[in-house]
Amino acid sequence: MLYVIFATNYYASSMGMCSEPRQNLIVNDGSKILMESNDSWYFLPAGVNIQVPIPTKEALPQLKEYLDAHPRKHLSITGLYLEKEKNFSRHDNLGHARAEALFNYLRDLEFPEDRMNISSERVAKLKTVSNRIYGAIMLDFPEMVEFGEH
Repeated sequence: MLYVIFATNYYASSMGMCSEPRQNLIVNDGSKILMESNDSWYFLPAGVNIQVPIPTKEALPQLKEYLDAHPRKHLSITGLYLEKEKNFSRHDNLGHARAEALFNYLRDLEFPEDRMNISSERVAKLKTVSNRIYGAIMLDFPEMVEFGEH
């Protein structure tokens, strides 16, 4: 099971005039940490466009390296959504649209398209800080089972 962990911290802008939220992103498979970033991806409320800050962009190759090193694993991307969120996307729900947004982003980074899949899940709560939704994506790296294997 892969876990995505978010923690909040605040930083002063370069002018030292304001504070903006940042969410740490830690992706692990069991006890093995696969990726860490001090600024996680996020969505705007009712949004489907993934926002990927530079520290997370720089850390994503670590996930691709993990996939490349483990050919029997694939990346399962689950987009989360709240029932009360307005859905302006072409998808049945925002979770599916959010998962597809990350899928497309990773595909553009040459993650193996045939080893990624998407799904969605409605949840009761999502972490929102300063009009940004964090934790709207769950990741898992399950092993692929070949036909006929038990």
